[in-house]
Amino acid sequence: MYGVPANSCIGFLTYRRDLFENAEEQAAFKEKYGYDLEVPSDWDAYRDAAEFFTRKKGEKLAGEVLDRDFYGVSMEGKRHGATSCEWMNYMWSFGGNIFDKEGNIAVDSEKSLESLEYFKNLTQFAPPGVTSKTWDEQTTELQQSIAAMAIIFNDNAPALEDESASAAAGKMGYAAVPVGEAPAAHYGGWGYYIPSDSPNPEAAWVFMQWFNTQEVQKAIALEGGFINLKSVYEDEELNTLPYWEASKNAYEISSTRPRIPEWNEMDNVLMLQLSNTLSGETTAKEALENTAAEFHKIR
Repeated sequence: MYGVPANSCIGFLTYRRDLFENAEEQAAFKEKYGYDLEVPSDWDAYRDAAEFFTRKKGEKLAGEVLDRDFYGVSMEGKRHGATSCEWMNYMWSFGGNIFDKEGNIAVDSEKSLESLEYFKNLTQFAPPGVTSKTWDEQTTELQQSIAAMAIIFNDNAPALEDESASAAAGKMGYAAVPVGEAPAAHYGGWGYYIPSDSPNPEAAWVFMQWFNTQEVQKAIALEGGFINLKSVYEDEELNTLPYWEASKNAYEISSTRPRIPEWNEMDNVLMLQLSNTLSGETTAKEALENTAAEFHKIR
């Protein structure tokens, strides 16, 4: 045994439930798109909802005149792991992957390309400065109530429900990442490990065992953290948390980053190329071809 889990963050969709349930918005959406406004379950509906909820200052949203611009989506696009983490939800859902089943580099496949072109297209419905943002800025945009939807890690959700920090508290809904060719949810858990040169490994091991007890795990969840024990997920008290059910469902369809020693170096390449595409420096095709070429050098 090398270590134990430290948290269990997973990707899912968050959306402004109050806007999706507003009768005026539902009627306007039906008139414009010809179908009912519902929580997006596929990428076409996600794109339509992103376009629909993008409004200018002075326009109305849910019957109120906006005093600033409002956007359909909040996105991450900085040269940062947050960007590659978000995009991989799209990539897997569209049917793409980093490696194929035989272990060959497939990041530049047609499915991966399709997902990145879609990802780029969405930026027109996001607040300006996408390429300067990570999950921190994305969370702030949702808290400030200037975006209708986002694909986020579930460990950001407690901040959205914090009444002392979030104007959107109590207004958010949580659901699965929209489905393209397949369901997908990016599992990005972290772990605790004891270094080989630790001065006190016995105490570290005691802590790691204590941390993963039922009592401590439940306390962590109630304070807004995410837990490691599947059994704790079934606790009835925790089921009252607004993001809990969507989190549980996401674990059933999860995918992970490549678990290989080279991934950190490869991810540095990927995040740069993705950001370059979102900024318009390269096309999606150029970015993924560049990524694949660098991956071949690394692995």
